[in-house]
Amino acid sequence: MKLTFDHKHYVPVLRWKRAERDALVRLTNDVRTRITPLLELVLTKSNSPSKIADDVRKYWWGPSPFFLDDINWPEAETGRIIGTMADAMRFHGLLVIPVTGLDRTKRHQSAVANIAAKDLRGVCFAHLPFRSSKLISRQEPRQLAKAFEFGTRADRSGGRLPGCIGVQHALYSVM
Repeated sequence: MKLTFDHKHYVPVLRWKRAERDALVRLTNDVRTRITPLLELVLTKSNSPSKIADDVRKYWWGPSPFFLDDINWPEAETGRIIGTMADAMRFHGLLVIPVTGLDRTKRHQSAVANIAAKDLRGVCFAHLPFRSSKLISRQEPRQLAKAFEFGTRADRSGGRLPGCIGVQHALYSVM
C-alpha cells in the first residue's frame, strides 16, 4: 500500500487514550481515507505490547497505516519500546510506521531504521519544537539521515517512502 499525502490529507497527533480511541472508531470511511493518525503511546494499567496492538486493531480498523510514537514512555531512548511495539503491531496485521525526530537517541534511530527495513513503509519524522528538550548535535542528524537513506533505498517501487521528501530537505538544511 503506497501512502501519499496531498493538501487535503490530515495527520492528527493523538495520545492513545480512551477519548481518542472512541473518536477514531466513529470515523466514517470517507474521513478515514483522508487521515493518517500519529498515535502517541501513553503508559496505562496494561502496558503489554500485545494488548496495545489489540486496542489499535479494534479502534483503527482496516488495513490503514498509522504512525506510532513512543516518546512518552520512560525507556523510549533505548529503542526497545518502538521495536517491541512494532513487532506486536505487525503480529496483529497492522500497518505501523514508526516515528522519530532529530532529538531521539542513536539507539532509537537504529531501531526505527530496522523497522523501516523490515516493513518497507518508511518512517515519520516529527519535528515539534515544544517536544524537544535538548539541543541537537551535529551527529544526531547524520544518524537520522542514515535511517532515511536506508528507508529510501528499501523502496522498490522507485518512489519515496512516506515522510522522506520533507525529511531529507530538513536534514540537508541542518547538516
